[in-house]
Amino acid sequence: MNNNPTSEKLTFRELINKHKVEIPIIQRDYAQGREGKAAIRTNFLNALLEVINDKKLELDFVYGSVKNSVLQPLDGQQRLTTLFLLHWFVALKENQLDNTLKELLTKFTYETRTSSREFCIDLINKGVVYNEEKNISEQIIDSSWFFLSWKRDPTIKSMLTMLDAIQQTFQNKTEVWDNLNNISFHYIELQNFGLSDDLYIKMNARGKPLTDFENFKAKFEQYVKQNNWENSENPTESFSHQIDTVWTDLFWYYRNEENVFDEQLLNFFRTLALINYTFKAKKDDKFRGIIDLLRSGQNLSFNQYLELGCFDEDYFKTFKIVLNKISDKNGLKTFLSNTTYADEKEIFNGAIKNNLGYAELLKLFALYQHFSNEKDIDEVNLQNWMRIVRNLVEAHRLYYDNANTFADSLVFFSKLIPYRNNIVEYFRDTVNPEDKGFPKFIIEEEKLKANLILQNDDWKNAIIEIENHGYFNGQIGFILDWCKDENGIYNTDKFKEYAEKAKAVFSNDGLKNFENFLFERALLAQEIIC
Repeated sequence: MNNNPTSEKLTFRELINKHKVEIPIIQRDYAQGREGKAAIRTNFLNALLEVINDKKLELDFVYGSVKNSVLQPLDGQQRLTTLFLLHWFVALKENQLDNTLKELLTKFTYETRTSSREFCIDLINKGVVYNEEKNISEQIIDSSWFFLSWKRDPTIKSMLTMLDAIQQTFQNKTEVWDNLNNISFHYIELQNFGLSDDLYIKMNARGKPLTDFENFKAKFEQYVKQNNWENSENPTESFSHQIDTVWTDLFWYYRNEENVFDEQLLNFFRTLALINYTFKAKKDDKFRGIIDLLRSGQNLSFNQYLELGCFDEDYFKTFKIVLNKISDKNGLKTFLSNTTYADEKEIFNGAIKNNLGYAELLKLFALYQHFSNEKDIDEVNLQNWMRIVRNLVEAHRLYYDNANTFADSLVFFSKLIPYRNNIVEYFRDTVNPEDKGFPKFIIEEEKLKANLILQNDDWKNAIIEIENHGYFNGQIGFILDWCKDENGIYNTDKFKEYAEKAKAVFSNDGLKNFENFLFERALLAQEIIC
């Protein structure tokens, strides 16, 4: 290690010719454009303005560590970012922004957030047609390439503010471009320094720690890259791009009072991790304890998830496909026109609050597995699939008091996924009532209904109508028991008759109130006769 590094006087263009400059993830956001920093901006820009009169300006030291030809500044981030913005604006205003310069300027990048990095790239390569009568920030925000979610990135927000200030300071000045080389600084490369994250923060007194979510997101992104889970992805379809753009637009609708949605997104990671862990773990005492941990409100680190084996390629693909399916600029995108079999909004809300019970987790699993295995969602197939899921789960709801029962049902549904688009036929012909996952009588009822539904539409309509009664919620075995004729053949007319009688006795909330307890008295009399 060189303990006595020497300084080198460089301009901004000379520095990015020498190295790619990357603001590391451990650095704080760009701050010179923040609210309350107007005086700092004004003073600094007025000092920079002096260079157009051929005055030389030195900006003290910029130093950092170089690895693989990439400079990560330890000190100088704020000044370098302002110089980057100034060079871009002046080049735009004076028609200097040719392909060669664009390629040079793209060597300055941000790693603090994917959105910051991509904003810088698009600013250079796509940019705007400059209109001096409008604020440059408005022109950028109105551009087709600008994601509205980027307005919530503190670095981008700060950059837009600084660009407006640069425009105000330099808009009436001409022939500024060549004079920008009058601005220099003393660059020191800390060779082979090997800065750790902890040391980086200690040495950079102005750095701020990342939030739990930012740390988690950064580590997850690194883990995806390490495992080559999206090698051939279009950059705009990558995890790092979508989590800062398309998915942010979705979760923004579920932000808290401080306009933060970190906890909601972390809980979505957590909910899918719980399901993935359940598949892979042994059903022993440790298994049940970890399920309880994952369902609790206790914070978990990224490394804890890794130690539990929650994250693998299947998890990642499901997570990504599902979020792409349900994300929309107007909030959550849903696919069922009614909520009879699954309330997609309630399921998503439960996932981001980490408060779903076992029954609702099973519905989430079935719904999201359908999404992740279908390119285009057919609502009829989805309804048929979720009808079977609803019937099984609701019939078994009272049994979901432990993790093992939940795991058995989860595995049972996973075996049905390949047959989701012909689930009624599959239940009639193939499903074994002895299969572990649900009690035999529940499976037998669904097999019987599947057989009758496939006979004709008269049976289908009659069964589905009474199934969807608010109190029965899919469980109509008692009506089926009454509608056999003397030869043991199920009779449609009898079924409809008893379905109407059942509706006359039960409301959506349970037994109806009869005057003078007429029903209860009749029931007691019937039992005495028996």
